[in-house]
Amino acid sequence: MFFGPPKFSSIGLEVFIANYFLGFELDPLTHVKKSKKFVTIANRLNSSDGTNVELWNWGRPPRGRAASELNNLATLISPIVLKDNPDSWKWNLDTSGCFKTKTLALLIDKAKHAPPTPHIKTETNSTLPMNIAIFIWRAKLGRLLTRTELEKHDIDLDSTLCPLCQTHEESAAHILISCPLVAQIWQLVLDWWNKSSLSIGSLDDAFAECQTFANSATGKIIWKATKWACGYTIWKYRNLKVFHNKTWTPALIISEIQAQSFKWISKRQKKAQLSWHQWLINPESFVTRTGVG
Repeated sequence: MFFGPPKFSSIGLEVFIANYFLGFELDPLTHVKKSKKFVTIANRLNSSDGTNVELWNWGRPPRGRAASELNNLATLISPIVLKDNPDSWKWNLDTSGCFKTKTLALLIDKAKHAPPTPHIKTETNSTLPMNIAIFIWRAKLGRLLTRTELEKHDIDLDSTLCPLCQTHEESAAHILISCPLVAQIWQLVLDWWNKSSLSIGSLDDAFAECQTFANSATGKIIWKATKWACGYTIWKYRNLKVFHNKTWTPALIISEIQAQSFKWISKRQKKAQLSWHQWLINPESFVTRTGVG
């Protein structure tokens, strides 16, 4: 840590180095006179020929424990170099000297002997609330609180099996894509959109940018919004099963996906001119009809 000249280095009770106060007015600990309530590092440190000399203002010399703590404090501040610039912190774990959360995350991953977390940009979709975009981002990173993830963090669980099928371990890919009950939901979505020839076999298939509607930007947005709404709704009903033991069917889920996606899209895509009947019968038709995008 670098400290500037006196006008930049005023410190009080709230300033620490390690476990020690630098507010030298604390009489019970250091026996410093209380007449000067705020002091600076420069008031207590004088550099001469590259050597720091401590300047104290004692009411009486410290003894016993106070003397020992004073020696520890002197050791801590002895490397301080006073410079003619404002006080600043230096992050020694990065060559730039600036603190970066990315650097800290990499150090933690390295200490845990774990591979670095892949960088996945948070995507947005203008037709959906932001919390759904964050959910999709967490799913891609494998950061959903599935049973297998909770077990990795030493959470004691009765079982790590999928709460829906009870036959496979519950990972993000399983609970959102490959669980037999969930696979039925995705098939209903594909049938509803008249895209039965497509396959949803992975998180990338479900949530990544798609090439369907290559000539329509609006079509891409609406189709991706539908798939994201499907994943979010599946997770919602998974939680209802886990925490409230609520039972449901794929038909119930597809009905909610249709209703929620219609509400979000009709409010946020003003050019779509979508009707509820049209949305239920043929959601793809309005993309071609309006020619938007």
